[in-house]
Amino acid sequence: MEGLLERTRRPEQRARYEAELQLPRMPVEVAYVWAMFWRLRNRVRNVNTHQPITWDDIYKYRDLVMAHIGPFEIELIELLDDLFLKAQAEAKNEEGGD
Repeated sequence: MEGLLERTRRPEQRARYEAELQLPRMPVEVAYVWAMFWRLRNRVRNVNTHQPITWDDIYKYRDLVMAHIGPFEIELIELLDDLFLKAQAEAKNEEGGD
């Protein structure tokens, strides 16, 4: 990330990189859940809206990739999804959307 920051010339991109560098690093112990969340999240979009990840989505993903997804992982995926949907709704409201 530091290399990208050094090479960028656009102020808005520089600000984005600087903000990302201020965030705490992802704990390695939960990085696999973050990856699962984004794989699931990228498959439940509906044209112009974001739908929640369902338990059925999680179970199908688990069966497809033969992953062990226990109660902790499910709870964390749900929490991440709730935060994502909340952020999307807030961004839409700020843009003056419906």
